[in-house]
Amino acid sequence: MISDDLLDVARRLAEGNPSQTDLRRAISSVYYALFHAIAQSNADTLVGDAPLVRDPDAWRQAYRALDHG
Repeated sequence: MISDDLLDVARRLAEGNPSQTDLRRAISSVYYALFHAIAQSNADTLVGDAPLVRDPDAWRQAYRALDHG
């Protein structure tokens, strides 16, 4: 899941004595991890979470429909 990868990046950036740039990048990664987790949850709820049963095009459309603007 993409959100897990983004959270791993954020953890690595925040380890030790991070610079302000690393902290800002970590926060940005956490924001995008949350966004992708919500997008996946919405698509799973609207279309279904069983990959072998759901319509992949409908799931992708529901996933991408979330606006973060």
